[in-house]
Amino acid sequence: REFPERDFGAVIGSELVHDLKNWRRADELRTDVFFLVVARALLPVPHDLLRGYRYRAIQPPYPVGASLSSSMIREMLSQGAVVQGLLPAR
Repeated sequence: REFPERDFGAVIGSELVHDLKNWRRADELRTDVFFLVVARALLPVPHDLLRGYRYRAIQPPYPVGASLSSSMIREMLSQGAVVQGLLPAR
């Protein structure tokens, strides 16, 4: 790891889990990245495909379509918007 003192994470939608094995440096991602997996509307988190990954599954209190993204959440946060229910409680 280039930054062993850091803990990296990624927010992804459940629709991306099926393709994680094809991501660049997939083996390193399995051990080096903590995934926050957001269940999308009509697409539950496929826990069986996440064996061996460090992750937490999030089920938002309302259906989340593909139009909500981590980029959108970061933009909302930068503007001071309330994102309660979109991120896990600490």
